[in-house]
Amino acid sequence: MTHVLFVDVDERVLRGIRRTMRTTHPDWEMSFVEDSEAALDHLEKTGAATGIVRHTTRQVERSRAYRGLMSATHVVKNHVDGSVLTVWVVPGARRTEIVGYHGDAIRIRVAAPPEKGMANKAVARLLGDTLQAKVRLVSGAGSRRKRFVAVAVTPQDLVARLESLLD
Repeated sequence: MTHVLFVDVDERVLRGIRRTMRTTHPDWEMSFVEDSEAALDHLEKTGAATGIVRHTTRQVERSRAYRGLMSATHVVKNHVDGSVLTVWVVPGARRTEIVGYHGDAIRIRVAAPPEKGMANKAVARLLGDTLQAKVRLVSGAGSRRKRFVAVAVTPQDLVARLESLLD
């Protein structure tokens, strides 16, 4: 049997999902909770769910328990030239630093403004220095969500380097 856990901080959203999903998928076993802590408690009591659907990003970030579940393996992918790292950039910050996780990306604050590629260059410089690798931007030049390639670095090596930074 398929068991799906729906998580959202808005009870009205959960009621709407419950009403819709119970009529369209009566064969599913469904649970509905309002926060990350309740979701983790539910998973511990019932075992792993087939899927966890719809969670408000802010609530995920605030949950200490969820942060403990994140690891660098979620943000690193294999690439022809090395490894791809997904990052979420916050330009115009007070200082340039790697903060932690932001969903399925690494959150990086940079002091550089988001003008003329200055923030992108600052992120590439920070990642290159921190990870001790040549890093180049692959996608997301005009977006906060970006993908960088660590050239000639295997995903396993990149994961190990990131975990040593973020733990």
